[in-house]
Amino acid sequence: MNEKRRDHRIEVDLPFLVKETDGSKTWQGKTLDISPTGILLKIDEQPPESGAIVNVSVQGPAESGWEHINTRPMRVVRSDEHLAGLTYTDLDKV
Repeated sequence: MNEKRRDHRIEVDLPFLVKETDGSKTWQGKTLDISPTGILLKIDEQPPESGAIVNVSVQGPAESGWEHINTRPMRVVRSDEHLAGLTYTDLDKV
């Protein structure tokens, strides 16, 4: 039996906007990795703290005017110098 593990990742480079839920602070980020449970972003400045709930949306010309559809609340599960790992808040119920 072949035990070869498949990696179904695809390379992506999407710009994201991360906002505190009250809109008081925003961060610009680029994807480093996307998985079924969340995303890993590179952020130019200090990312939000672990445990914070933030609103995340894809940015770009095609998304203009669609923020109300493509914005998702996410929980910060990892926060390093310029990295933020986020997971979908609807996974909290699982």
